[in-house]
Amino acid sequence: MFIKSSQNTPLNCHILFSFSILTVSLVSLAGCNLIGAQQTTPPALEWDPSPDAIVAQAATPIKSYHPTLLPDYTRNYIPEGRLFGDGHIIWAIYADDGSRTVMEGFLTQEQMTSLLQEFIDAGFFIWEDVYSSKLPYDNPPSDYLTLNLKSFQKTVRVTMTEPPEGYRELFDRLSSGAGALGTPYQPVSGTLILEETQGEPFAIWDSETFPLELSKAADGLPLEGEVLQAAWDLVNLNPLAPPIVKIGENNYKVCLLIPGLIYETN
Repeated sequence: MFIKSSQNTPLNCHILFSFSILTVSLVSLAGCNLIGAQQTTPPALEWDPSPDAIVAQAATPIKSYHPTLLPDYTRNYIPEGRLFGDGHIIWAIYADDGSRTVMEGFLTQEQMTSLLQEFIDAGFFIWEDVYSSKLPYDNPPSDYLTLNLKSFQKTVRVTMTEPPEGYRELFDRLSSGAGALGTPYQPVSGTLILEETQGEPFAIWDSETFPLELSKAADGLPLEGEVLQAAWDLVNLNPLAPPIVKIGENNYKVCLLIPGLIYETN
């Protein structure tokens, strides 16, 4: 029906109101679809080739349940697997006794392409961002699997529930070097942070061989060479406690930050 009158009759108002509601609804639906849409077509396997770009990562920063998530529990943490744009891959193996072995290797471009294709084949790009238990929890262990391509970036978090099919296989691939020939990782630089504590030490620092400026240690001491290697070996004995070492007459919590391997909690 065509209404010729321009006056605001009850019928005109009703038609205008209905049309407005319909328009708003359609716009809202379109907006919701745009905001909440998941990518339905596989992204192109193109990534930033720079040696500092993190292309893929597997991480379980919280190794055991803690009532509160204190920074101490993740400061020395290194992700289980981290793949960089130039093919450099570093993976950390955490043993049951709390110790850690860190390995590194290189993937060819063909190997990288094959690995990233596994993400696509598994359906990573259409997975939910979060998989979690419906039960109440407080800072439980969480897995994070990340993929960074030029046209697609996504992190999938799994907390106290079964992950999607294929998730565990991808996580295990990254955390085992993805086929790279591994050698022990040797950091070339690092920053040592010491925090005085009353806790019991599990080791004594050799101050004669490796002297430290303790007055500056709380702010961070840049290390390299043999003293860095000594700190690296120490931290890897018990990286997640964190380790406590006796230096002189006092005890200190030890944190060693390695460029390129520092993990930021999501």
